[in-house]
Amino acid sequence: MKVLKSILFLFLFIILFAFSGCKKYPDGPLISLRSKEARVTGEWDVEYFSINGYDSTAYLKSKPFYGKYYFSKQEDSHGRKFFAVEPTSLTHTYGSWEFTNRKEDVKISCYQMNCDTLSYTSVGAYGRLNITWEIRRLKDKELWLKTTYNGKEYFVKFKH
Repeated sequence: MKVLKSILFLFLFIILFAFSGCKKYPDGPLISLRSKEARVTGEWDVEYFSINGYDSTAYLKSKPFYGKYYFSKQEDSHGRKFFAVEPTSLTHTYGSWEFTNRKEDVKISCYQMNCDTLSYTSVGAYGRLNITWEIRRLKDKELWLKTTYNGKEYFVKFKH
């Protein structure tokens, strides 16, 4: 019985030690049974948005590129995964997304199509085509992203 307790204690110690360094993202989760791709794909709504720590959610919601954000597993002919924003206006944002930096970041590349003029422009965040966001939290129903641009820190919390 004493040997069994010792083996059980050793097993629990090994498990705790093995998972103590597994936290991939600064704000969690510690462990997940779903893959990172499975957790990031789907439809997301902005719950909170800040610029340099100031709540700017209302500002973001006033912009034409605000809407439902879609991260898809579907790939185009170049192997890029599909990304879209479905706003309430006639301007739609499309593009692709990919994990970078050992899946610690997500790079979003997008352009905007105006349905009235059938014209395309680079939009992304800040009018750029490509923006890399640090993943702060990636749970089944939460996605937190952070990036810095022109000396300002941008932080967004999405929810399913």
